[in-house]
Amino acid sequence: MLLLDLLYNEERQYYHETIKIAQEGQDFKMGEMKKRAEILRANREEERLKIVHQKRIEQYR
Repeated sequence: MLLLDLLYNEERQYYHETIKIAQEGQDFKMGEMKKRAEILRANREEERLKIVHQKRIEQYR
């Protein structure tokens, strides 16, 4: 019975470790996607502000 308990505990530990690694991978991927989305959003806002500035200059000519 002792050997079965050891095997069961080892298998359970391996299972939890695998799930933890998978979750960390998903968390990292989600973080990277959020960073990329933020960069794209900032780039669009910068481009929008440039266009607004150009239109204001044209309006006063």
